[in-house]
Amino acid sequence: TVRARLVIDALRRYVSRIDQLKAVVFCVSVAHAKFMATCFEQAGLKASSLTGANSTTERDRAIRDLRAGTIKLICTCDLFNEGVDIPEINTLLLLRPTQSAVIFQQQIGRGLRLSEGKDSCLVLDFVGMVGDGFRFDTLLPAITGQTRAQLKDAIENGFGLLPTGCHIQFDRVARDRVLTSLRNALQLNAVRLRQELAAWAALREGKPIRLKDFIRDNDLTLADLYANHRSWTSYKRDVGLAVAAPGSREGELSRRMGSLLHANDPEFIGSWGKAFLTGEVHQVRMQMLAYQVLPDAGELITPNGFVQLMHAHSALRDEIQEIGECLQDESIVFWQPLPEAPATWPLSLHARYERREIQAAIGHITPTARPQFREGCLPRPAEQIELMFVTLDKREGFGETVQFHDYAISPKLFHWQTQNRAGQNNATGKRYLESKTNGWRFQLFVREDTDSAFIALGPVELESFEGDRPISIVWRLKVPMPIEMFRRFSVLRDS
Repeated sequence: TVRARLVIDALRRYVSRIDQLKAVVFCVSVAHAKFMATCFEQAGLKASSLTGANSTTERDRAIRDLRAGTIKLICTCDLFNEGVDIPEINTLLLLRPTQSAVIFQQQIGRGLRLSEGKDSCLVLDFVGMVGDGFRFDTLLPAITGQTRAQLKDAIENGFGLLPTGCHIQFDRVARDRVLTSLRNALQLNAVRLRQELAAWAALREGKPIRLKDFIRDNDLTLADLYANHRSWTSYKRDVGLAVAAPGSREGELSRRMGSLLHANDPEFIGSWGKAFLTGEVHQVRMQMLAYQVLPDAGELITPNGFVQLMHAHSALRDEIQEIGECLQDESIVFWQPLPEAPATWPLSLHARYERREIQAAIGHITPTARPQFREGCLPRPAEQIELMFVTLDKREGFGETVQFHDYAISPKLFHWQTQNRAGQNNATGKRYLESKTNGWRFQLFVREDTDSAFIALGPVELESFEGDRPISIVWRLKVPMPIEMFRRFSVLRDS
């Protein structure tokens, strides 16, 4: 068929040494696997089909032949997703579309084992063959770690946020189709969401209308629902569901509900419900929440005052609790106090926070004062601690040619450049360079771009430095960052 010929043509186009081909082809069905094996044979490529109907002896023989090079391809359906170890596999053909990131990663994993003489694995994903309803907007973010907006930019301009040695390339037709899918997802509008909510609620038959259930049952994300400053309360009100009467500031406050979606500190998230349900108010954490929901620097409020404000807007109070229920599922597993920080700072190592939340946590902004702060460094002379806020992509857009001065060298080392005014012989520069003897300590907070929250990487100490105005410093992290964070932060380095 035409599609089979396209697959074979792509294989010949992208595989530089067809004589060394050792491939697994993931097919849609048993019949499809047999059909593709026949097509490859007719094209002069030795192939075999393997399915659950084959005996163990037949499977072992086919795997043995592939490893020896007697056959070039094994066409399979639901057999090699996991549990099969063939390190020699150097090519994967994905003919079966899947929206499951787990299955996709399992399939890719078949080709990632090291083997003598193997220096790469080619993955051909025939994404252009899927239906219009395929959710690239859920699959691709799960396997790349990028947002939908970042993916759209990467597909158009090149992927600059992949681990070293990885490359993604789209054919023109596939590129156009994926971009169309992502644009449609980015335009998931309020009308469609209202329709989905109304239809879903009608099937609940008296069951509670809960945010967590709606998100799960409709294969949505919190980001889908809260795009463009929309809120769960406003959607429910729009479709006629039971919602408490609005408070005087509901319009303003409802637009801020989406500003909480970054939170993954389980203690911080848990404090929301405790305050609203039991009256147990953690003063600092509630101050963090208050100033995140109320961004106007001219508005001062106490933690208890914020609780009272939310009780006067009970629909939004309940919405915050429901958001918290969703976020707890994705929160960090182990809460660990930020090392070498005062016990009064309720921050967790490797958790995500917005700048306002960090400022409230350390007492820089309080119920009686909200001094402005937008710079990259916040010295705290009383504690002799400086907080360093690093935004890796200062140009708001990733590409393969973007250069950076701040990046992770390894899980233990981070390269950072001071502001221009910091010199080796002035007070600002000496605070860093003489930190081993002057008593100053430093806490590092890093984010990928201005749309992201900061991640608390914890205390760092001076490893080395060079240059002047600005000074380039290598910091040693006292707690190594997790590998996943290192991969995200290390790809953003000077080329």
